[in-house]
Amino acid sequence: MKSKQPYTHSENDPELLSLVASHTSALVMITDLKDRIIWVNESFTKITGFNAEEVHLKKPRELFRNRERNPELDKQLSEQINRKKPFSFEIQNLDKAGNPFWLYVTVTPIVNEYDRIEKFVTVGNDITKRKNTEALIKRKNRQIDDSIRYAKRIQDAVLVSDQYLDRVMQDYFILFLPRDVISGDFYWAYQTPDEKLIVSAVDCTGHGVPGAFMSMIGHMLMNEIIIEKKEYRVDKILEKLRDGILNAFTGESGDVNRMDGMDVSLCVWDKKNNKLEYGGANTSLYFLRAGELEEIKGDRQPVGYYPHYKPFSTHSIDLEPSDVFYLFSDGFMDQFGGKEGKRLKHKAFKDHLLALNKLPMADQKVKLGALFQDWKGEFDQVDDVCLIGVRV
Repeated sequence: MKSKQPYTHSENDPELLSLVASHTSALVMITDLKDRIIWVNESFTKITGFNAEEVHLKKPRELFRNRERNPELDKQLSEQINRKKPFSFEIQNLDKAGNPFWLYVTVTPIVNEYDRIEKFVTVGNDITKRKNTEALIKRKNRQIDDSIRYAKRIQDAVLVSDQYLDRVMQDYFILFLPRDVISGDFYWAYQTPDEKLIVSAVDCTGHGVPGAFMSMIGHMLMNEIIIEKKEYRVDKILEKLRDGILNAFTGESGDVNRMDGMDVSLCVWDKKNNKLEYGGANTSLYFLRAGELEEIKGDRQPVGYYPHYKPFSTHSIDLEPSDVFYLFSDGFMDQFGGKEGKRLKHKAFKDHLLALNKLPMADQKVKLGALFQDWKGEFDQVDDVCLIGVRV
């Protein structure tokens, strides 16, 4: 709403108004104190379909009967008129043929030398195209939102269920915080018939919809390699996963999309022999024993295109009761926040894990989730977060 001084007319105003109004594309309408139309310009006819004779001494409400009443708008208009102030608003009407159109309207009271309102000048700019575009964008956004919500349902259904995780792990947590509705990170777990627990945290290229598509491909490949083809060696799983990604993203010309791939943290816990094997692609494993935390670094290459391919490594650890291992994507450490708006980084993350190491894993999840939100504060989340903690 724009507040201006009321306009006072002079003797030459009708001629001046007619001259100006005839050269504008805006609708111009003059009404008397009884809200009856006493003058309109040519653009009024072009926009509404009503000519000057048809509308003379008619009230706008009589012409535009199908306009929805807005009591709040009527109240604001009345208040501004009582103050002798102009008032602007958007309104939808139907033209003579029944077609809807939108106007951005400014109603200005015209006062005489005695500060009394004599008439009202209404100027309306046709904003129908803009409003139709806004409606189209809103409809498209709603369709996109519906599609993304449905994609989330599919992604949630694909992820390992809590019931299965509870069956194959006793003291554990998974902190999963997508940046958008759907995630480019995912977690995966499977226990073999001979009691080898295979668990992985995967960070795919991108986030949101592109990342989610990548995660679906990664999930299907892991099902095929581990469950169907029964490959349980961490280095071979990563190599076959790389082969699958390269095959999936190699074009007909034989060119490989160099941007598509994933960082993977993968563990195989042999429960019978209490041995842990770890392999990583651009990731590390944090291993905690007796209050001391060790970082076991994976290979500096992704699961995907890399200029100098090499076999993935396997790291073996003999486990002891109460050992804890953590697998994660980089979303937690890369989050901007704190007083200076900096990244959390790995050192601070390690310090927090050490401070929480005596708590049950479920309590660690709560504390870490709160830490992430507190650190993030008013900053936007920069990436998906996937963090898995398992106590032996």
